[in-house]
Order: sequence, then structure tokens, then C-alpha cells
Amino acid sequence: MNTVAAAKFFFKDENWMSNALIGTVFLIIPILGPMALAGWHTEIAQRIHRNDPEPIPKLSFNDLMTYFQRGIPAFVAQLVAILPLAFGIGLLMGVLMGVLMPVMMLLGRNSEVLVLVLALFLAVLCLALSVASIVVVSAFQTRAELTEDLNKALDFKGNLRYMRATFGTTLASYFVFLLVCIPLVLVGMLACCVGIYPVAVGINTGAVHLRLQIYEKYVRDGGEPFEVRDPEAPLKKYF
Repeated sequence: MNTVAAAKFFFKDENWMSNALIGTVFLIIPILGPMALAGWHTEIAQRIHRNDPEPIPKLSFNDLMTYFQRGIPAFVAQLVAILPLAFGIGLLMGVLMGVLMPVMMLLGRNSEVLVLVLALFLAVLCLALSVASIVVVSAFQTRAELTEDLNKALDFKGNLRYMRATFGTTLASYFVFLLVCIPLVLVGMLACCVGIYPVAVGINTGAVHLRLQIYEKYVRDGGEPFEVRDPEAPLKKYF
């Protein structure tokens, strides 16, 4: 796994500045823009898989609706993967707070230790769910980007097999990748925080490269390949 190559992936392209600016505009367009970026990432993932010499196509406003259509599977798959985990964290916090408040009122000043223990337990559990979300979302996104088919992207049994096979690789790779990307985030924050948007475009594009590395390793290790979309096949319309 080459996490440094993934972090540099976006910025090595000759059109990276143009892509970063247009990608920033896409990011701030509610719903439509992020879905279009997901479609762009879908094309990038498939190009990486095909070893295309130009893995990053130049982003254009003219492609907004095309990429929007192509991004539906990846966008929906990501929501399906992350919403149950987010709901679980929220529900857990609500239940613990509902139990904690009456106990604190009952014990008064003697509740400090209990509060500390429950807060620590909640922090550990939330961290565990957050870590799990990385593996889950990565699996769903990878299948969605390569198949470009919503039904195949939501193959829960297939995604579960993939998660089991790539669990350690995914966690280790993303941990190092995020560490490598910290300087980019700091640079974006220093630019009056506005720079965080183009940096986010670059990091998310680099994450596509990382996911494909994980997938290729999975296949090399004997995993079942996904049904990758044929580039000559007509685009599937969802609207």
C-alpha cells in the first residue's frame, strides 16, 4: 500500500488547480454538487482500474449533470453505509444521557466518578463506531464506484465479505493516509479556512486512489473481483 502516492495523486495531475476550483464550486452546490463529484470519482476509480494513462479527467461545469447521474450509486451507497452508524451513535448518546441525568441528580456531588466512567465508555464506543464506519463506507463506495450500479453497490453479503477481507488493510491504510494529509488540511485552514474546500477535493480524490489500492490487493490475495462497468456500455439513468 502506497498512501503517499494516494495523497499526491490529485496534485500530480496537470489540471489539478482547475479541478480544485471547479470541485470547490461543486462542493458548495447543495446535494447536486457532491453527487456530481461522486460521479467524477466513479470515473476516476474506473480509469485507475483500467490503468488509464490519464486517470483524472478534467472537471467541467458542462459535465455536471452527467456526473450527477453517475454519482447516484456511490452517493446513495455511502448514505446507506453511514446513516445506521450515525443513528447508532446518536441513539447511544441519547440513552446514556437519559440515564445519566437522573443518576447525577440523585447522587449529587458523589456522581463525579460515575460521570467520568460513563463519559469514557461513551468516548470509546463512539471511537469504535467511527473506526468501523471507515471500513463500511470504504467497502460500499468501492463497489459502487467500480460497478456503477446501485443494486450491486448495495450487495450487503458481498460487501460484508469484502469488509472482513480488507478490515486490517483499510484501517491501517486510512490511518497513515490521514496522517499524511494533515499538512494539506493545515494549509487549507491557514488560507482563511476557504482553502479547506479545494483541499477536501484533493484529499477525497486521493482516497479514491487508496480505495483502488485496497481493492487490487484484495483481488491479488484471492478475493472475488467486482463486476466492473464496461466503459463502452451506455450510462444507467436513475432519473
